[in-house]
Amino acid sequence: MASKEGEFRVECINNAHYVTHMFCKYPLKLLSVNTKLDFAILYILSYGGGLVSGDQVALKIDVGKDATLCIQTQGSTKVYKETRVGKVTRQQMDVHIASNATCLLLQDPVQPFGLSNYMQTQNFTLEDSTSSLALLDWTLQGRSHMGERWSMKSYISKNIVKRGVEDKSKISVLLRDTLQLINEPSLHIGSKADRMNNFECVGSLYLVGPKFEAMKEGILTYYRNTENRMGKTISVHEQPNAYWTACELRSVTIIKFASNSTEKAREFLLQLFRDFAPGIHREALRAFWC
Repeated sequence: MASKEGEFRVECINNAHYVTHMFCKYPLKLLSVNTKLDFAILYILSYGGGLVSGDQVALKIDVGKDATLCIQTQGSTKVYKETRVGKVTRQQMDVHIASNATCLLLQDPVQPFGLSNYMQTQNFTLEDSTSSLALLDWTLQGRSHMGERWSMKSYISKNIVKRGVEDKSKISVLLRDTLQLINEPSLHIGSKADRMNNFECVGSLYLVGPKFEAMKEGILTYYRNTENRMGKTISVHEQPNAYWTACELRSVTIIKFASNSTEKAREFLLQLFRDFAPGIHREALRAFWC
């Protein structure tokens, strides 16, 4: 995937955001609209509303110094079934976040259809300790209305977060996290649907950098002090919108969650930002509107 299907750069000049470079080609479409907000918005679209078997998408994004970019999608990213054995659908995103810049990747979930074969890799490089990132990566079980329950052939999502150090020639890896959903018949651990129990949606939220410091501390404190543990017996009427856990690793706060309903997962994420990051504009949270 040496060639890029998309390139995008936004810069902040005199407290105003300007898109200084944007390029895309099939099957990728990029859209950035002028707003009166104090951040830029990039919509990542695809022709037909999804990725066809064998699509290879590579996108490079640069967030300039002092800029804030919110990356969103048109809806759930649909991944169609594999049409030939070994024909993997791939998507790669490489994002560079400059000094005092912020990137919010708060996209809609990926929806892999039955028998799909999908791999995505998301690389984020923070220039220094003043760069900030909020990264949401979540996926659905498939087309619920068609009875699909984690029936994709393979789903692999990799997230890598790096940060520059004082020695500009070196990069420190803060996070490498991979979600892999495949059948393992030789291990006798059951099908993906059995292993996922009744969960319809699973995902991860990663927070790093000074712009999210208060949010990180609030979430970790709340989780440590008041959140119910999954081992506790509760009635059906007390079921939470989502089961979740939170921790901090090498300055990255990681929230893992799972929900029996996509709508409840959206409510959980929206409440999380409303409670612990009230300063984030409602438009940046569009993916959570039910």
